[in-house]
Amino acid sequence: MKKYLSCFLVFLMTLSLSLTQVSASNYSDKLTNAYNKAVSYYQSKRQTGFESYDDILASESVGVEADEALNAQDLLTEELPYLHLEDRNKTNIGTLGKMIVLTCLMGKDPQNIDGQNLVEALESRVQEDIQVLTGFLQAGSQLMSIQLAGLLKH
Repeated sequence: MKKYLSCFLVFLMTLSLSLTQVSASNYSDKLTNAYNKAVSYYQSKRQTGFESYDDILASESVGVEADEALNAQDLLTEELPYLHLEDRNKTNIGTLGKMIVLTCLMGKDPQNIDGQNLVEALESRVQEDIQVLTGFLQAGSQLMSIQLAGLLKH
């Protein structure tokens, strides 16, 4: 009896799922409308000027070229001091990576922005982080070895 009931429930579920309409096609119009609004917004921002380099990244992501936008070069120049390239403890690697992407989108060479090599700075920060992480991993494995050796003695 349980077998028949289970088969009947599976049949009903399959039938009900196959008869329901898929409404994903209704969302394509909404997505197209939202995309078109984003494009028109960033086209107008291109004329009036971007407020941050996040605006430039977002405009490029929807296909609006930002390399000749009003004040785009000024934003790039303004953001460089906030990278704190001279102080490794204050440098945010994510911000530095964003700045490299931004300079490439602007058609500039990230290896020479106002005499600074952003790619080299990022590489050195990543290498330092890898060395620190490797040191932590080695210390952790040594501690585990010592604990394991202590457990094996007992």
